[in-house]
Amino acid sequence: MNLKESIKLKGHWILEKFDENGNFIGKSEWDNLFLNSGINEIWKLVCGNGGSAFTNALATIGVGDSNAISGTATGGTATTLVDTSKNWTPNALVGQYVSIVEGTGVGQMRKITANDATSVTVSTWVTIPDNTSKYVIEDPTQTDLQAVTNKTYKAMDTGYPTSGTDQKATFKATFGSEDANYSWQEFVIKNSTSLICLNRKVSNQGTKVSGQTWTLTVELSLS
Repeated sequence: MNLKESIKLKGHWILEKFDENGNFIGKSEWDNLFLNSGINEIWKLVCGNGGSAFTNALATIGVGDSNAISGTATGGTATTLVDTSKNWTPNALVGQYVSIVEGTGVGQMRKITANDATSVTVSTWVTIPDNTSKYVIEDPTQTDLQAVTNKTYKAMDTGYPTSGTDQKATFKATFGSEDANYSWQEFVIKNSTSLICLNRKVSNQGTKVSGQTWTLTVELSLS
């Protein structure tokens, strides 16, 4: 008899927005892609083979304005997402991940196993994408925010990160009235000493303006 247990490494982001008077004005949540370099760092730390721990003094949350390959699907099948507006190089996207971020099938992420000029092939979708499905394609071999100029890294709030309960670690940083006032498109957790990023997510969260305070909480779990 063969027994197989699935273990999932997951990152969950929570963004809360407050206006210049401290009034709550919005909240959004999304999941993320772990970077290859971040996964390697986790196992180095677990095994005592070096690495730099993501402590309160060293961990940061980064925000930038660079987005990924994105668009709105024109259709799909059980194993494809189609966007006839694209002209991708065949198989250039293999190994990257496509996530449906809005519309039909929202919340699904799949690894790309092949692509042609206008479609990507993946393992079977639970819900087949259609012409309402907005998507992003992300590369786990990237190592940091991709923004050239508009990127900001903030230190942890007091008491974070937390760990040791509920099979997760929780990171939190606050971006004050004069911090990161631009379009929020990409997000990482970064170690300020090793410069290793655990994860990166592309998600359009709107534009932060002067006077507003936005907080980011990130839960990393293994279950």
